[in-house]
Amino acid sequence: MRLIFRIGLILLSVLAALVVAGTGYEALQRYLAAKNHQPPGEMVNIGDRRIQLNCTGNGSPTVVFESGLGISGSLDWSAVQPSVSKVTRACLFI
Repeated sequence: MRLIFRIGLILLSVLAALVVAGTGYEALQRYLAAKNHQPPGEMVNIGDRRIQLNCTGNGSPTVVFESGLGISGSLDWSAVQPSVSKVTRACLFI
């Protein structure tokens, strides 16, 4: 009975160590991804919120592309923005 308890305790300890190591690894990778892959544009204050805004081109009116619920987010419009920005100001927000 003591042997089963010890084996269970060892397995539980290994599992806890794996969870801690996995959590630390994920936190490190998120930090490195945010540091090495900065999104285009700039952070802009909108009232009590902040959004990532990427504007290109000049002119009026300003065309604002809003991402939908797709998995790509604002990347859905990244192929369209350069064409529109040749004519007027085009902004993507995330």
